[in-house]
Amino acid sequence: PVHGNPNTSSTPAILIFMSQFLLGVGVSMYWTLGIAYLDDNVRKNQTPWLIAISSTIRLFGSPIGFWVASKAVEFYVDPTLSPPITDKDPRWIGAWWMGWIPFGIIASIFSVLLSLFPRVLPRASQRLKEQARVEVKTEEKTGNNTFGGFCQMLKRLFRNRLLLCNTFSYVFYMFGVLFYYVYMPKYMESQFHMTASDANMITGNVGLISSAIGVIASGYVVSSFKPSARMITGCNFGVEALGVICMIVYAHLGCQGNNLHGQWAADGSWDLNQQCNSECNCGPSVPYEPVCDLTRSVTFFSPCHAGCSEVVFNEGVKMFKNCSCIPDTFTAVDSFCPVDCQYDLIIFLVIFCIMSLLSSMSHSGLVIIQFRTVDPEDKSVSIALSEMMCSALAYIPAPIIYGYLIDKSCMVWGQTCGERGNCWLYFGESLRYYANY
Repeated sequence: PVHGNPNTSSTPAILIFMSQFLLGVGVSMYWTLGIAYLDDNVRKNQTPWLIAISSTIRLFGSPIGFWVASKAVEFYVDPTLSPPITDKDPRWIGAWWMGWIPFGIIASIFSVLLSLFPRVLPRASQRLKEQARVEVKTEEKTGNNTFGGFCQMLKRLFRNRLLLCNTFSYVFYMFGVLFYYVYMPKYMESQFHMTASDANMITGNVGLISSAIGVIASGYVVSSFKPSARMITGCNFGVEALGVICMIVYAHLGCQGNNLHGQWAADGSWDLNQQCNSECNCGPSVPYEPVCDLTRSVTFFSPCHAGCSEVVFNEGVKMFKNCSCIPDTFTAVDSFCPVDCQYDLIIFLVIFCIMSLLSSMSHSGLVIIQFRTVDPEDKSVSIALSEMMCSALAYIPAPIIYGYLIDKSCMVWGQTCGERGNCWLYFGESLRYYANY
């Protein structure tokens, strides 16, 4: 017996891990230093508005990336090959790597341009000179450029109760929504039977306008009306509470029912072998190739599980005949049975837009509260501390926990050489409850 795949290599996984690690370092420096740099070089009443504009421009990066990804996965992962399946097939593996090269070059160019900015912008130099006397006193008081001063700074930050509450609120919020950031395309594929390219396209575009409106509106309101910190936190609590309600509604939206032929076994797995295909010897190593009985709208895991013994082509459509699990007068087509749940999809997308609008409205307020609750020289470190806590308590554990829950909702696992492979099909109802409750 073969134990493992001899063609398996850990090098791609290591390279992807290192690229994600370096990406995290770069993004963290942009967020911790870039936003503080912006706040230091503009008037305080302009900071919320400019942060909103910067965040809105940043929002366009996700749809552009998803659009490029949706187009890239339409091509096979190896362009030199011509597979016998199309991108509509769940077994399709798209060219996920195609967008990394051009965007990597563009990111390198902009990183060089950012390094050319001066420490203080010309228009801010006069204002800083007027504040020089206060800044000198602050520097003498803190001494942040020494190790002892740095420890004193951390002590101040950890004693700042408003800062800690603001940070932990962001941690809990991000823990809840990271599923939608990381697994939304997979979630939509499972719930609404969409292709990978369509799921990436919708995820990247739907909600962009509402998110941009929310960020711009919040920045404008904070800059123009200058609400108190109490009012900002109260509004943030209200919009996040509405966001939780949207997540609960998500749990009830999706294609209802399961039309995969088979039944639940005693061990909690989905038993594909029934009496009609008992003589076909369809073992766990049979590859996933869904076929549909259009008359009864029943999907079989493979032609073997449908008991089919003959293949025909009708106007380019692959069909199967003489299937023991399908009445003699009917044939099966090579695809998953279509499911009509457009109504649920439309409601899902509307709520997704509302949730994006609500969640983005709290963005500028959170940043302003972060800046105004610490000393000016502590801003960068306070953001770094918040990001570190969010990474340790949300960014790292949340995807692992959600990945475990997604695996728990798997109906059919693939097998290679007797070892479990990737999940072919998910039980939609379980996945909805695990993700949203």
